[in-house]
Amino acid sequence: MNVLRPLLALLVVTAMWLAAPVRLVRAADGSDETLFTVYRIAVDVTASTATAARREALEEAQERAYRTLLEKLVAAQDVAALPAPDPALMESLVRAVDIVEERRSPTRYLATVNVAFRADAVRQLFAEAGVAYTESMAGPYLLVPLFADGGVLRLFGEHDWRRALLAADWDNRLIRYVLPQDTPRVRSQLAPRRLENLAASAFGPVAAALEVRQMAVAEAIGGFDMASGRYAIRYRVRLGPEDAIDESGEVLAREGEDRAAVLLRAADQVLDRLDAAWKGRTLIAGSELARLLVQVPVRNVNDWLAVRGRLLAVSLVREADPVSIALPVSRLRIVFAGSIEQLRLALSEAGLMLEGSADGAVLRLRELVPPTATADPTPGEGSP
Repeated sequence: MNVLRPLLALLVVTAMWLAAPVRLVRAADGSDETLFTVYRIAVDVTASTATAARREALEEAQERAYRTLLEKLVAAQDVAALPAPDPALMESLVRAVDIVEERRSPTRYLATVNVAFRADAVRQLFAEAGVAYTESMAGPYLLVPLFADGGVLRLFGEHDWRRALLAADWDNRLIRYVLPQDTPRVRSQLAPRRLENLAASAFGPVAAALEVRQMAVAEAIGGFDMASGRYAIRYRVRLGPEDAIDESGEVLAREGEDRAAVLLRAADQVLDRLDAAWKGRTLIAGSELARLLVQVPVRNVNDWLAVRGRLLAVSLVREADPVSIALPVSRLRIVFAGSIEQLRLALSEAGLMLEGSADGAVLRLRELVPPTATADPTPGEGSP
């Protein structure tokens, strides 16, 4: 057996070399698909002919997708610094238009469209405008819908606030979410009255018990606003324990707007606020790239493949060159955008822990525990 060990080790290392290309380079046209794609743009255009209606609808879809992409990746105050959409700009930025569904008549065209943008072209646009943007996604986080209406505080089961959150735009977000299951174990941790007064910084024990890193409590209170005489939703959103966020707002019904529509606008505002907070931590400026040499402890080929796969899921990582591949420690040279702290944060969301300083950095696999206490909210078909 002792004679075979060196041979087995050699075979494992050889397999790792064969499993890894000489350079792990992010594809310029498709590997950032989720981040640089806008999903489920609905268009409805009438024109003199079906062909003209279709052409105008797809042009409209691309322009609206461009605006949505800017709102997703750029701080709100910087969106105005970027050029307005026009045919030439769309030609340079749009990589693909995917028609999810369509209907037509002799003069009308209706469709739901996904628009994929060229990542490098979008980055260049931001750099030329001097605008900071994010390339980091997060989650899944546990999203807890807490609803007070008519004096009753509800969390589990079907209620209007939960339905509104599920109907909101999940597809074009930086943060992914799951909702809690209705089980005795989960109920014991997510007692509504307990959550109502719990600070975001104190979410740690609850999150740990439910096997999630982060949880957001989205609380909504429905009722009539005495000043305007209209239905209103007051909301509060808390995220913790790692990012202690506690923000609130109010949505008043517009003329002729029903209760469901008010709740939906409030739900979108809640998700917007969570995205904005994450974006604020992850904005990068310019096109300069940094390099970092890291040690990667690996036990076998599967560990190596897991590291590779998770690295390629991090948009900040432009390249990862194997310097040496061996057991129990391999070495990689990572080329990345942003600061090392932003890289550390993005890697953490992908299940990788970056430890130590630039002179002695170590990249480790973090075990991804399935969130057994949560349920997938099954967002729309256009979801990544």
